[in-house]
Amino acid sequence: MLKTKTKGDGMELYDAIIRRTREYLSAYSPRRYPYDAKKCWKETASGEMILLRDAAYELGGGNCESVNYTCATSDQELLMENEILLYGEDLPELKQDTSFARIVFLRTDAADNFEGEEELYRFVRELEYVRYHIFPKGYMVRTSAKSSQEQARVSKDAIGSGINFERLGSTYIRKYLKNPRVRNVQVLFLTGMKELEPFLKEAQQTDAVTGALNHILQGMPMNCKTCDLKTICDEVDGMRSLHQKNR
Repeated sequence: MLKTKTKGDGMELYDAIIRRTREYLSAYSPRRYPYDAKKCWKETASGEMILLRDAAYELGGGNCESVNYTCATSDQELLMENEILLYGEDLPELKQDTSFARIVFLRTDAADNFEGEEELYRFVRELEYVRYHIFPKGYMVRTSAKSSQEQARVSKDAIGSGINFERLGSTYIRKYLKNPRVRNVQVLFLTGMKELEPFLKEAQQTDAVTGALNHILQGMPMNCKTCDLKTICDEVDGMRSLHQKNR
């Protein structure tokens, strides 16, 4: 995921996931919105309870699928600007519950040197925790870290007040940019897609990569022949060299 200055320590752990995600979406033409801090949707101090009777609909609710994952990179070619990409209908256009995905790509500066893998792991976790500390008004989020799901209930009042994915995405970007290591953020919203399975697999792969990084830092046995995470090391660029370094 993140490259360091030292030769042989370069890491691009999540880059393949970013590329595959974009390949899945290459057949679609998204609506693109540049980040504008002035367009951020308002937030509340804490999570807001929205009763079903007050909701316009749910994203990923009911029998509809949902997925969420966050990937970081230091490759400027993969991410060069702050923007929101919308695949599907916008919030004011939706009339009923629908499938939903929110995917976030972030870029750090390649010159940012993490002092050891523990600092890198903490940074990855900090990015994941951001979603638990964003409280858009009239937009109640329910997340499941174990299943990589994210459901949202949108209130009728919020729809009437003009909430949309451009403004919502800007709120997310503003929050991520508060981290001094984050240079650029791209937020992808997917609504109404009939098949989210490819993205569910990438969410699971994201979790597996982060889990493998934690495995290394915990000083777990490094016998590659018996390690349950051998598949991850074989598939992910940079993971095997990280293992070798920590032996």
